[in-house]
Amino acid sequence: MAQRDYGGTQVRDGFGQGGRVWRIAFVLLLVLVIAGSLVPPAAVARGSLIPDWVQHGISYGLLMATLLAGQVTRRYFASAAVLVTIGGALELIQGSLGYRAAEWRDLLADAVGVAAVGMGLALGTRFARQRNHAAVSESEG
Repeated sequence: MAQRDYGGTQVRDGFGQGGRVWRIAFVLLLVLVIAGSLVPPAAVARGSLIPDWVQHGISYGLLMATLLAGQVTRRYFASAAVLVTIGGALELIQGSLGYRAAEWRDLLADAVGVAAVGMGLALGTRFARQRNHAAVSESEG
């Protein structure tokens, strides 16, 4: 497990330099999301127990988690903007295809999934930093 110090904040990376495994997972998941968004509806399983908009939220939340995990420094807003832009582009492409339709509710679900995971990770990171800072202060005092 590699451990690095960035401005007083130590970051542990269990997957080698820069989170290579997480970046690979992100790319693979992104390819699956793009493929699933652009294939004809007949190729997509019908009658799913999970509504489409929930699938969008989960998929984009997972994309956000793997994207952030692969970064050395967390760029929450930039990562969120990139993923929501990808979601919007895919909806526009779907709208231009004869066999798919753009559903803006799906884009909203993408944004909610990204925001939920991003805020959760940001708050978790902040809490961990505060806890680490408190522990260091106690050991020095």
